[in-house]
Amino acid sequence: MIGNPKESRLEAARCLLLAAESATSLETRGELIALAHIWLKRAAKLESDLLEQQIPKLPAEGSDISLLLRVAD
Repeated sequence: MIGNPKESRLEAARCLLLAAESATSLETRGELIALAHIWLKRAAKLESDLLEQQIPKLPAEGSDISLLLRVAD
């Protein structure tokens, strides 16, 4: 997923600010708050994806590599 978690969090903050300062109805305020939650979920997903790319995968149990590692012990 392409994007920047910091930018997504900034968009969430903008939505919350609009909800607090500019929303003229409860419905609009609720929609802006819901949108902020979406931006925050996106930021969390982006961070998760970035971490997953940086952490090497361990060999699956039963794979040839894991068997070789056991033999080496």
